[in-house]
Amino acid sequence: NCLNYTVCFYEMAVAVERLIALTAIGAWALTWAMICSQEKAHFDVLKSSAMKFFRKHNVTSETQIQVLYCLFETRAAQIMQRHFKQLMSENLPEELRRTVSEELWVQHLLSLDLIVHVKEWHTDFLSELTQIVRE
Repeated sequence: NCLNYTVCFYEMAVAVERLIALTAIGAWALTWAMICSQEKAHFDVLKSSAMKFFRKHNVTSETQIQVLYCLFETRAAQIMQRHFKQLMSENLPEELRRTVSEELWVQHLLSLDLIVHVKEWHTDFLSELTQIVRE
């Protein structure tokens, strides 16, 4: 009889664990869907407002099409950049954040002669500069 209670307890624990895991996955999926929907809605409002403004001010159709094309082209890059900034500021430990920034910027900064010259004066200059440089 004791064995049955133990087996029953473990089966209930596994069931509860699965329920918690499914709930967490569902919450994550719902949050992700809401974020994507919010980003799309913001983009649609931006696009709609721009088109209304252009029509009101008699901007040519050709220019309107160019603006729309530019909006579509830059949207993905802006989203990626925003997500990267969020990752760097909220989700990475300080040491890893420093490493990523250095790997992203050291070579670009060293292509500037002034930076190379100032780097000789202060050993930590380049490392610290990579922490404040932004794209």
